Amino acid sequence: MDTVVYYSLRSLARLFYLFPESWSLRLGELLGFLAGRLVPKRMALCRANLRRAGLDEALSGAVFRFLGRNLVAILRLACSDPGRDADKVIVEGFESYLAARKRCGRVILITAHLGNWEKLARLQRLRSGHPLQVVGRSLDQRGADRFLRELRQRGGFTVLEKSRGVRAMLKVLRQGNDLGLLIDQRVAPHMGIWVPFFGAPVSAVPVVSLLAKASGAAIVPVFTGIDAAGQERIHYLPELVQTGDEVAETEELNRLIETYIRRYPEQWFWLHNRWREKDLDQLDSKGRRAVEACAAEGVE
Repeated sequence: MDTVVYYSLRSLARLFYLFPESWSLRLGELLGFLAGRLVPKRMALCRANLRRAGLDEALSGAVFRFLGRNLVAILRLACSDPGRDADKVIVEGFESYLAARKRCGRVILITAHLGNWEKLARLQRLRSGHPLQVVGRSLDQRGADRFLRELRQRGGFTVLEKSRGVRAMLKVLRQGNDLGLLIDQRVAPHMGIWVPFFGAPVSAVPVVSLLAKASGAAIVPVFTGIDAAGQERIHYLPELVQTGDEVAETEELNRLIETYIRRYPEQWFWLHNRWREKDLDQLDSKGRRAVEACAAEGVE
């Protein structure tokens, strides 16, 4: 079965690449629309998350259409040349990365499951010329995982298995390589820091500050999305000022993630259960302060 899935994905990628890009992406949007009708539980979760974030749940249709479009766009990367991909994307603020890299010799790039994050990684590797490893986990379906690993290798970067832990991440940085982290998904409460996110407390990963402090790396947030005119953009933000306060730094990174999700709301992965009610039962004193901060802002 794994072999069937692998070659099926390769065939689909080739087929979508042979079609004109606009046709392929429109077909992807249609597939996303149909998926929204075929997986009602995921649609319900998407709508619940949008409501929790204070956004219009009617946006859920656009979310699923973009998911389909993005899946097709990622499949097409398996056949495309990174250099040709770069010509179609507007990059803003790359000088922030260059300055951070020159100063520290290694950079932790922070992003989210927003826009085409696979293309973001390959274009980062292409423009910087420096080795990049992105922290992630293998897919459960081995055929799909093999396809994705090869797609990433074609883009010039590799995935560092999340289960290998902080020591492996530090090794990457101490070797002078860049490390990519997507930090927008749920972390078990006993492992995270409670921070406000769309007006509600969530458990967020605190490892970024710890890695930077231990390795001497700079922290540069970077996000990607497609604007209202259909132009794909990559936004490099100024290097995060490291104060040694891991709570404040984690809060700031999550605030930046929220800012760019609001900029491209239909392009975030709303199907992830980011706000779990049972997590709130495990609030510690820091978590309660996050709740109080949300209330003080008038957003709870």
